[in-house]
Amino acid sequence: MSFQRASWTGMALILAIGTMGARYETPNFIVEAPTDAIARQIGLAAENYRRQLAIQWLGRPMPRWYRPCVVHVKVGPVGAGGATTFAFDRGRTGQMEVFGWRMTIQGPLDRILDSVLPHEISHTVLACHFRRPLPRWADEGAATLAEDETEKQRQQRRAVQALRSARRIPLRTLLSLTEYPSNMENVLTLYAEGYMLAEYLVQKGGRLRYLSFLDDGHRRGWDEAIRRHYGLSGASELESRWIRWVLAGAPELQTRIAAGPRGRRPSHSTEPVVRSQTPDAPKRSPKWRVRPAVALGRSLAQRSAPLSSVSAPHPLGGTAGTTRSPSRASRDFHSDSMPASSGWTRTRTKAKPMAPPPVRPTDSSSRPALGRDHLRHPLARQRL
Repeated sequence: MSFQRASWTGMALILAIGTMGARYETPNFIVEAPTDAIARQIGLAAENYRRQLAIQWLGRPMPRWYRPCVVHVKVGPVGAGGATTFAFDRGRTGQMEVFGWRMTIQGPLDRILDSVLPHEISHTVLACHFRRPLPRWADEGAATLAEDETEKQRQQRRAVQALRSARRIPLRTLLSLTEYPSNMENVLTLYAEGYMLAEYLVQKGGRLRYLSFLDDGHRRGWDEAIRRHYGLSGASELESRWIRWVLAGAPELQTRIAAGPRGRRPSHSTEPVVRSQTPDAPKRSPKWRVRPAVALGRSLAQRSAPLSSVSAPHPLGGTAGTTRSPSRASRDFHSDSMPASSGWTRTRTKAKPMAPPPVRPTDSSSRPALGRDHLRHPLARQRL
């Protein structure tokens, strides 16, 4: 009996120690991880990616966030993925702000560092720049540019397969999608086509032109934006040129400006990465049905839709978190990317990270990935 009690006591002690986490703070991140070393490593990497990606996309570092982004880290042999939540609201000056950042990332440590973390940080950079939701393809495509070469090659193979099949999402449909498709195969296609379209446009004109193109597409319409920034007649000509390029093996169009940060070696992992974002109110079309991100991330949700249609985020696997709203106009947003804004903060009291659904890999050699919290939102994003 005494031995049994000792065994249970020892087991309880082990479990208690296992639940004890470490905390590391940087100017823009508060990292909660299993060990001090991992917390510090991810905190420093997050600051480095934040600075590096802001310079790549915006030409300059971003100012310090008003409140740090809390990053929850789970390291282990689970599917790599992440999720980021945030909110939009108008500040005292009337300018739209992004705030209330929380990020959840999980997977093997090397996958977190080479793909999950830079993907999520990219979302924050874009959110700080636009201060509004982006189309799914544009946000996820741009974020995938920051991932390691192995993951990008996986997305390229999937895009080729989709463009040669009935699963292809027509470009006009892809450009305007503000919610994830309800079918998982179509979700994977959206990620793959979104990445290859972002890669193509960035190689053709650079990152700043890509950002201007997205802004004009929002304000003027996609055909006009394509004419202004890429000298083509519209979406139909862009689609034909882009598809030919993808099917030709995506040859470099100029200096590979779309490549990720230098010095990052390709990962040899065969597991897909799970990613996602916050859900927007679905816009339905005859052929492409969408469902709220809550179902996918339980569903894969992202952030791109008119601000008025952005829905309140649901924590992964729990009831919606309660928040204190700065104003009645505020909107919560789940996304795998988006930094906190300056001047406003929001406190979540019950939010719990939820695990994303498993993603079925395309490659026969790939093992199915366990769900990860990143459906970005959805802010949990799953590496596909």
